[in-house]
Amino acid sequence: YSDKQINLGAATSSWMVLDLDSRRPCKLDDLEIAAGSHISDDNALGEDAPLLKSAGGLEKVLDHNVQYSEIDHNGHVNNTRYIDWCYNSLPSDFHKENRFDTLTINYLSEVIDKETIAVARQEYENDKMHFEGSRQTNGKHVFRAEISWLARK
Repeated sequence: YSDKQINLGAATSSWMVLDLDSRRPCKLDDLEIAAGSHISDDNALGEDAPLLKSAGGLEKVLDHNVQYSEIDHNGHVNNTRYIDWCYNSLPSDFHKENRFDTLTINYLSEVIDKETIAVARQEYENDKMHFEGSRQTNGKHVFRAEISWLARK
């Protein structure tokens, strides 16, 4: 909130736990940890983060070669980099004239060092864009995102 109590932004997220050996999701009941009160069903915005569906008919706009600096301590691409790829698929003039309003992203599969990710985009009439990233080697989707934009004043 601003000093005038204007809501400047809000966010929510949904998380999963991965087995570091199999790289597959785990059920919390299967884990040998005492999570206790650290696990909550609370939601910051009163709703779950939405699941995005594949849009189809997207135009490939970027091939991105994953760099070592994008890798986190778990050996996969840091989640903020997927958003960078969406932004980098747009010309700098677009960013000079627009700013993001809303962002939804679904992480579908981890990405590791030296992979190439194809980023595709579809533009909608209401200043919204749908993005999908997929592995160049097998076409498997690794993320989906929707970003809505506002004109800069």
